Amino acid sequence: MDFAPDGRLFVCLKDGQLRVIKNGVLLATPFVTLTVDNAGERGLLGVAFDPNFATNNFVYVYYTVPGSPSHNRLSRFTASGDVAVGGSEVAILNLDNLSTATNHNGGAIHFGSDGKLYIAVGENANPANSQTLTNLLGKILRINSDGTIPSDNPFFNTSGARKEIWALGLRNPFTFAFQPGTTRMFINDVGQNTWEEIDDGVAGSNYGWDICEGVCSPPNANFRDPLFQYSHGGGWCAIVGGAFYNPPVVQFPTSYVGKYFFADLCGGWIRVFDPAHNTGGDFASGISAPVDLKVAADGTLYYLSIGSGAVFRIQATASLASLRIDSVDRQAGRTSGGQQIILTGAFVNLSTVTMGGSPASWSYTNGPGDTSTITVTTPAHSVGAVQIDVTPTSGSAYSKTDAFAYLPTVFTDDSIVVSQTTAKAQHILELRQAVEALRAVEALGVVPWTDAALAPGTTIRATHILELRRFLDDAATRLGFSTSPYTDAGLTSGFVIKRIHIEELRQRIRNIAG
Repeated sequence: MDFAPDGRLFVCLKDGQLRVIKNGVLLATPFVTLTVDNAGERGLLGVAFDPNFATNNFVYVYYTVPGSPSHNRLSRFTASGDVAVGGSEVAILNLDNLSTATNHNGGAIHFGSDGKLYIAVGENANPANSQTLTNLLGKILRINSDGTIPSDNPFFNTSGARKEIWALGLRNPFTFAFQPGTTRMFINDVGQNTWEEIDDGVAGSNYGWDICEGVCSPPNANFRDPLFQYSHGGGWCAIVGGAFYNPPVVQFPTSYVGKYFFADLCGGWIRVFDPAHNTGGDFASGISAPVDLKVAADGTLYYLSIGSGAVFRIQATASLASLRIDSVDRQAGRTSGGQQIILTGAFVNLSTVTMGGSPASWSYTNGPGDTSTITVTTPAHSVGAVQIDVTPTSGSAYSKTDAFAYLPTVFTDDSIVVSQTTAKAQHILELRQAVEALRAVEALGVVPWTDAALAPGTTIRATHILELRRFLDDAATRLGFSTSPYTDAGLTSGFVIKRIHIEELRQRIRNIAG
């Protein structure tokens, strides 16, 4: 199965139908129905989308063409909405004829970051195929999207070699995956009697089958050993699925980012591989014959169960432990909105952010792999301290009260002119409002202002300016802003209030507001 760029999930059925799941609903009409040989492990086995799907609507499939003998084929179809355009099939690559053995067909296809199409092909139960360059079986192939062969393929200039070959020495690479944003490829090669492998996909490599199964013993410098292997103990039999956890939106805990999910057909489990330490750990169990894994753009993990004949989704459970606000930087901004502030905490499974009840846009500050910080663009809001709410895709919001202060940056009588403007009560009230907003962010109490109920006609006194200075500097210092000297620092009773006293306080507010 594979996700189309628009979010639809396309699922291959062995009998030749390519089905579409759209907005969580299985569409009644298949995208296309192919005539296939579905004996054993044959059938419709792989699907991929052109990197330019948005403009060319190309969908690629890997399937077994019936015949005497049968063979596997890579074909391209053109999509028209949720179905293929009739007669649009273009055969891109026909593989070698198959023997009477119906197993080890491979079938996974994916585009790499280089825009080339990579194809995993099994050795058709004939180990000799894996070690020869004269056929395409038991290999990873690399071709251009039109079927031509890139001239930088590792065996392009090797006499007698099939130029499509990118790597060899594989038994049945049933699934593989590229790590998003990188060129790294992991190949899941199904073993025979003993070992299942996760191999590091490197151009020109030989993975040793059938001279080696698992790590070569004794070591053999001609072969690339697996990064990770596990035995058939516990009834385990075939490594399937493969998906790196590097989605655009990280929903799982950040400890999963960069890890690799894989599954076992007989074991009925999904495990997680840590490439940094080459170790595996448990993740999920009780699955009926999983065959494929995919990480969706929203950070959820999908698995395809051939035993259940169904697709399942795994998502993280929202909790306060995975959704919180530890700090806000900066804590104050202009009344107009549109400021960018950084929230630090944990934002797994984040759905919405509101400030003072108004929706705010947000993005992951350090990219989708780091859900510990988000950048929030503040909405327009009236002056004062506001609460920030972060809400998961399901569950309750986490709130931080008075987490941000909207400060006035446009004041009444914004430009006070010497000898023309008389200090008014409104000037002091606007400054007090800003100071109260800043103090609320630090959970400080309301200031017991002298002459709390200023009104038009009230004479402005030195104590009003001194209180504003003291409480503004206290709040600013707590918020991490440095203090600055004031003109006439030692105002006393009877001191004449000047334009500069008001302007200095306003400028201090403007500096904090950014």
